[in-house]
Amino acid sequence: MEDKISSLLHLKELKQAESQLKFDKERYAQEMDDLKGQLEGLNKGWEKEEKARIEEKKKELLDPVEKDISQKEKEIKKAEDQRKKDKNAGVKNRILEETKDEREKMKEIQKEIRAAVQEEGVSAFCGGRFFFTIFYPRGLGEVCQVILYYLAFFLGLPAFLVCCLIRPEHKWVAWLIFIVFVVLALAIHITVRILTKDNHHETLSKLRVRYDEVVALRKEIGRKKRAIKRDQDESMYGLEGHDERLKDLGGQKDDLSDRLKLAKESFEEASGKIKKELEEKYKPEVDEKQRRLDELKGKIEAAKVQEKAVKEELKTNYSTYLEDPDLSIGKIDALLDIMKSRNIQNVEEAKDFYNQSFSNTSTKE
Repeated sequence: MEDKISSLLHLKELKQAESQLKFDKERYAQEMDDLKGQLEGLNKGWEKEEKARIEEKKKELLDPVEKDISQKEKEIKKAEDQRKKDKNAGVKNRILEETKDEREKMKEIQKEIRAAVQEEGVSAFCGGRFFFTIFYPRGLGEVCQVILYYLAFFLGLPAFLVCCLIRPEHKWVAWLIFIVFVVLALAIHITVRILTKDNHHETLSKLRVRYDEVVALRKEIGRKKRAIKRDQDESMYGLEGHDERLKDLGGQKDDLSDRLKLAKESFEEASGKIKKELEEKYKPEVDEKQRRLDELKGKIEAAKVQEKAVKEELKTNYSTYLEDPDLSIGKIDALLDIMKSRNIQNVEEAKDFYNQSFSNTSTKE
């Protein structure tokens, strides 16, 4: 009997240990969750305070100098723009001055061409660049322009009218309209040629020679413009005041850059002090909570090992008892009382007595 009672007592101890281990694991897990929340709050507070204090130190040490540099760069940009504007004005005036003779001569020739065209009794169109290029081409460039003109006027324009504007339903109608437009364009061209070049060839051919002088003058003006714009000598534009101003502003910016370098060094030093100060403030508490967190992790792992051992022993030595779904510490205590008070030596008899008593109690109720 004593062996049976000792066995039940050991079973009770195992069940109590199992229950206690489960309770401990839950308690440790809850404490870990609380610690994780506290650690997160500490780290966020640490980071927030560090960021705020460093930003404040930046506003104190760096922002004023950076603001001065930005303002100085704006002044330099404004001075450079004004210098460029004045130089462009000087270049423009120089071009006008150095091409004055060519422009005056060109105007004089153009005036003579207009007068000759008017005296000949033909349209002013005959004294223009387009007319001379089409009917009196000179050189490869103008020949290429004539070819493009013929392609556009005799093929491109009719094709555009037929395909994009008229859009006939039948292909033969489209071809017919296209041919009509080509013939019409050719007729217009021939009519203009007869009324101008064929009837006034002598005068217009002489005017073409005069127009060539205009073209030569334009080329000369263009050449002088390019030479003036490429000229690196700026002494004739009166930019000395701008250069002195830019030199002075550049020196001021260099001084500010030196100040900024010193300010950055001071800022880095101050930031390091702030970080060290906050580390001394927060790190001990963070480390302590982290240590406790690691300790709780170890305790949970140890409790799992112990719980596994208890369950293994229960499974090995008390599998018969574990088949009872109602087995609890209270029931084990009741069985022990029954065995002691009734002098029952068999656990199964005690269980039968317990079940019978429980059944009678339920029936009375």
